[in-house]
Amino acid sequence: MRYIIYLVLFCLPLAAQESDHQQLYLSLNIDEGKYLQLSDGSTYEIDPDDRLYSSYWITPFPLMISKSDNSEYPVRITNLNTDTGVNGKQVKTKEVIEEESKEHAKQTPHTPTPEKEKSKPKTSPQTKSTQ
Repeated sequence: MRYIIYLVLFCLPLAAQESDHQQLYLSLNIDEGKYLQLSDGSTYEIDPDDRLYSSYWITPFPLMISKSDNSEYPVRITNLNTDTGVNGKQVKTKEVIEEESKEHAKQTPHTPTPEKEKSKPKTSPQTKSTQ
C-alpha cells in the first residue's frame, strides 16, 4: 500500500506537466518553406536541403520539436501527420520580416516616373482658302 501511495504522488506532478504542455501546430509557411512559423509564435529557418519537404507544408497540423544531429540547424521539426521531419534553426520573426521586405524590393521592378511632356509649340491648322 505504501508503494502505491508513493507511485501516485510521484506520477501526479508528471501528469500535470504534460497537461500544461500545449500541442504545437504549423501556423505560417513563409517563402515556400524557407521559414516556418509555429502556433507559439516561434519562427524557424529551414535547412535548404529540407525545403523540398517544408515547401508543401501549407495546412495547420500538429508538430513535434526535438534536437537534430545537424549543428547548423539544431532543431528537428516533425509533421506528426506524415512523420516527415525537417531541420531548422530558430530565428527572430522581425529578422524574417526584414529579409522578406528586402527580397521583395529586389524583385519589384523599378518603374521610372514619367517626365512631364515638354510643351510643344502648338501649330495652327492650315485653312483652305475659298475662291
